[in-house]
Amino acid sequence: MNTGWTDAEKLLYLEYEIQLDKPGLLGAVTTLLGMLELNILTVSAIGAKRRGFLLRALTEAKVEALKTALDQVRAINVTAFRPPTLLDRIALRHGRRLDPAADNPPTYRFVREELGVLVDFLGDTLIEGKNLIIGVRVDSLSVTENLR
Repeated sequence: MNTGWTDAEKLLYLEYEIQLDKPGLLGAVTTLLGMLELNILTVSAIGAKRRGFLLRALTEAKVEALKTALDQVRAINVTAFRPPTLLDRIALRHGRRLDPAADNPPTYRFVREELGVLVDFLGDTLIEGKNLIIGVRVDSLSVTENLR
């Protein structure tokens, strides 16, 4: 199984959706992670029914064992199992996933209440050092409303 995990980058992003919410579910998942000697660096609720983990693994065999075990658990549905992306890190920090705009997939929209998410998104994007074009468009209606 190729998870995209390499020895150089030992980080793994795991996200699951709760199918059957029952007491102790998070504890059971974290116990499995501990028994496989996977270090939990970050855990966060992402929306009402999702949990996200940033994990550090010692070997790919442990990662494969985790994937095999989680596939057998009916109470959860694994939605992400990969090296972490920028959007995964933002989701862990802010407890919600950034989704591309429906009418223009490489575009992300933010409202005033999401200023912290926007700052993290731009900061992490610039830290990655890729050649990107970042544009900012301000809706004139919201600007005039905010200036009053």
